[in-house]
Amino acid sequence: MGLQVIVRCENENEIIDSLKGALDSCEGFFIDKNLFGLSIPTDILDFVGENNIWAALENFDVYDLWAGNWHYKKSSI
Repeated sequence: MGLQVIVRCENENEIIDSLKGALDSCEGFFIDKNLFGLSIPTDILDFVGENNIWAALENFDVYDLWAGNWHYKKSSI
């Protein structure tokens, strides 16, 4: 099973920059203002490692569609 998430961000370039090095290809799509969807296939997720994907997204609020919950960005305090 892959990873399907919704990311809250100002623009998709923030996500692309964050995922560089962790992920070369995934399917991304605009949902609404400040919301961007990502679908990461199982083979890519297994190769890169799910923990590495979550680490790359830790600066964003991310909704995991399978789990049905939000992972909130880490506070800079």
